[in-house]
Amino acid sequence: MSKTFTFNAKDVIKTDPSDPKKSILSIPDEIMKAQGWGPGTEIKIQIGDKGTIIIQEVKKDVDKSE
Repeated sequence: MSKTFTFNAKDVIKTDPSDPKKSILSIPDEIMKAQGWGPGTEIKIQIGDKGTIIIQEVKKDVDKSE
């Protein structure tokens, strides 16, 4: 079951200081902690049909046959 967090876009999306045409998405600490994520966690980001941002950890399958 997934948990939903709601944040104001201006609080999580900032202009990239090195390129004003780009934006940076900052994942709030509240989400990082709830998901057990930290530096180096590989994630994927999708835009939902109603403009929501869906962030999921990339799970790598481990071949246990060896």
